[in-house]
Amino acid sequence: MVNRSDPRSVRTVTRLRRAAEELGATKPLHAISVTELCRAAGVHRTTFYAHYNSVTEVVADALGDRFAELVATRDSPGTDDPTAIVQRAVEQLRAMLLWVREHDADFKVLQVAPVVGHGAIAQRLGEWVKGVHDDMAAGGIQLPGDREVIDTVVTSALAAGIVAWAGSSASAKEFLDSIVAALPGWWQEQRP
Repeated sequence: MVNRSDPRSVRTVTRLRRAAEELGATKPLHAISVTELCRAAGVHRTTFYAHYNSVTEVVADALGDRFAELVATRDSPGTDDPTAIVQRAVEQLRAMLLWVREHDADFKVLQVAPVVGHGAIAQRLGEWVKGVHDDMAAGGIQLPGDREVIDTVVTSALAAGIVAWAGSSASAKEFLDSIVAALPGWWQEQRP
C-alpha cells in the first residue's frame, strides 16, 4: 500500500485526479484508458497501479474525499433529547444529499462501477453514522444488537442509496423522505 502522507504520493494522486477530471470533461469515464490518463498526468503506468486499480477508482477516490469534507462537518446536536438528535441527523443527511445533487455528474460516474462508488462513499459516511448512533445512545435511544453491525448496515444502506439516487429525477426531499422511512425503527420512533 502506498503511503498517502508521502509528498510524492500526494503529488501523484493530485496529478492523476486532475487529469481524470480534465479528461472526464471531454469524454465518458469508460472511454478513458489507464494509458491515456497516465500520459495526461505525466505518470508512469507502474506508478498508477501502485495507487489505483482503475480510472474509475481515481474518480471514486477523489469524490469520496470531497464527500468526506462534507461528512466531517457533522456537529453534535447539543442536546440529549432523542427527537432533536434524530432531527439534527436528518438535517445533516439532507445537506449531504443537496451536495450530491450539485455533483450529480460525478456521482453518475460511480454508477458505472457501483462497488467502487459505494465503497468511496461508505468509507466516509461510516464515521458520520457512528457519530449519529453515539449521539442517539447518549440521548437514551436504545440501539439493538451489536453496534458495529448496526453502524455497518445503516452506512451500507445510505451509501448504496445515495449512489443509486444520483442522476435520478427524484428530488432531494423525495429521496430523503424515502431513505429515512427505510431506516431502522430507532430513527423512525424519534421523528417529530
